[in-house]
Order: sequence, then structure tokens, then C-alpha cells
Amino acid sequence: MRARRLIPKLYVPILVLALVGVTLPAQNILVAFADGLVEYEENGQWFEVFIGDQIPTSSQVRLSAGAFVELDNGGTTIEINRPGVYALNTLVATARVARTNTGAGGRLGRLVNNKPPDTSTSAVGGVRASEAVDRDQTLWAGDAEAMALIRDGIDMIDAGDFQSAYWYFEEAYDAAQESEEAMVGFYYGFSSALLGNTAEAKTILQRYGPDAATPYYDDHALVLGQLFVQSAEFAEALAVLDSYLSNGAVEALFRQEALLLRGIALSGLGQIDEAKAALTEASALVPGTETAAVAEEILSTL
Repeated sequence: MRARRLIPKLYVPILVLALVGVTLPAQNILVAFADGLVEYEENGQWFEVFIGDQIPTSSQVRLSAGAFVELDNGGTTIEINRPGVYALNTLVATARVARTNTGAGGRLGRLVNNKPPDTSTSAVGGVRASEAVDRDQTLWAGDAEAMALIRDGIDMIDAGDFQSAYWYFEEAYDAAQESEEAMVGFYYGFSSALLGNTAEAKTILQRYGPDAATPYYDDHALVLGQLFVQSAEFAEALAVLDSYLSNGAVEALFRQEALLLRGIALSGLGQIDEAKAALTEASALVPGTETAAVAEEILSTL
């Protein structure tokens, strides 16, 4: 068992780059927190933003030196603390696809179906996760068996209680033996991403990296690629996505999502011809999906 090691939520610098001319459906992003001078642009004018404001996703935000802003796009957190001017359309596109592909028929459903087999007693001495444990009870002493904690966390995923699932997976991560760390780390990082903790999720999911031999390989690679795109770390996103796409066994829907993310990353790096090729392939691969629609919308502006 490893000593308990918490990963603090850090305000990591995020450079949010625009896709030139991208216009996705109008919506707003909530200003969850702002410190220092943060402004948004509307009709050529700049206005200071305050906590609770709604910023159009078609706008830009501008940060002065020392400023910080945290934006909430329906559970997806965008954190910016570097001076500069930033556009938000790319992040909205990736968040939109992520939400579409996360539901019961997507990542969450696969997580529930891939629950580790029950070979021991319950993680909490016979009390199942569905019975709503308290985070502060002595049940969270750190000596529970990791796989049992994972099973209880997945029960909470199945029940739609992502916060409790995160606590179970966090405890499992602390309780994991060395041979279990990679699997437990995936669940922990995945649940952190579900809660919008982008920096923490990215840190954990990078620590072990996607492994084609695991049953959650597709979700690991796609979530990590998406998190890199959200953080405008486009070169890092391409490294993950290109490795994933080189696997000939990738299913069409997964490949389509990876190609969309790849197209966004290439566009962010200024490689427009390559971006168009990736987005064209994504839009044609499985017609009629939300992923195809987003690819077509972005492609039409390049």
C-alpha cells in the first residue's frame, strides 16, 4: 500500500487558442471565479467580468498581468492565469463532443460494464456504495482493498453520483498495490475529469498513459486527448491521438472522435491542410453523429 498522496488542484497556465472563424451554436460560459482584471470582448468593446457573469462562447477573454479566471462550461472547467487574449470556441466544441460521448451508452456505460470482478468483501466492511457512505466516516481510513473500492466507486457512477465515485477512486488510488496503480489511476483520473478538474485529471491520466492491453484503452486515450485540447496543449494532444489512431483495431465511433480532436489540434498549430483532412475524414466516417456535426461545423470555417 502506498502512503496517501493527494494531488492539489493547481491553477495551471492554459493558453486557449482560437480556431480562426469558428462559429458554433450560441451559448454562454459561466464565470465561476475571477481575480484581477479580466475582460471579455463584445461588438469590438471590452467589458470587465465578475463572478457569476455569463460570457458568450463566441467572444474572447483578455487577462491582465496577475489575473486569473475560471470558467464553467456545463461542468467542464477552463482555467486561465496567463496574460493575453483568448478565444473560447475550440473548448466549447471539444466539451460538446465529450458530453455527447460520456453518457450511459458511452464512457460511463463502458465503465460500469468493465467493473473488476468481486473477489473479496465490500470495500467498506459490507456496506455497499449505494448506501451512501459519508466521506468523513472512519470507513475512509485508507486501508481498504483497492479493487473493492473501485467496484463501489463504479456503483456510484452507475447511480450518477460522480462526487462520491471520485472519493472512492481517490481512496482506491491511495490503497493500491504497485501492480494495481495503473488501473486505479485511470478510474481516479477519469472521475476527476467528470467533475471538471481538468488539471488534476490530466496529471493522473498522463502518469500511466493509455495502454492498448487494457479494457479502458479507448476511453483513456480519448479523454486524455480531449483534456490536452482543452488546455490548448496541441502537440501533446497529437502525440496521444496519433499513437491511438495507429492502432488498427480502433472502432469507427472512437476513431471519429479521435480524428475530430486531431483536426482541432492541427488547426491550433496552424497546420490547416492537415486539419481539414482529419476533419473531413471524421465527418464522413460515421455520418449523423454529434461528432460528425461538430467536425462539419469547424471544417466549414477553415
